[in-house]
Amino acid sequence: MLEEAMFNGSCDGWTNFKIGVLKAPSDPYTFASNKWIDFRYVKNLIVGGPGIWMVKDPPLGQQMTAKKNPNCHTLPITMTFDLTTNTCIL
Repeated sequence: MLEEAMFNGSCDGWTNFKIGVLKAPSDPYTFASNKWIDFRYVKNLIVGGPGIWMVKDPPLGQQMTAKKNPNCHTLPITMTFDLTTNTCIL
């Protein structure tokens, strides 16, 4: 299980992030930010792998209802690339 993670640069050389099987926490509303995996200020980044994401979602009906409820939080963004340079996603 992967809780919220931030990878902060700068880094020398190449950074290779391989995604295997990632399991989301059962309660994503506990994140401090709205991002699950965040790469910031990383140079020469490669992201690849089979990329299997396991998420325990509430039933679709509950998600649709939550969109109409102003008291509900939005779900975190799965992966962001903030100010990365020379990034390759395979």
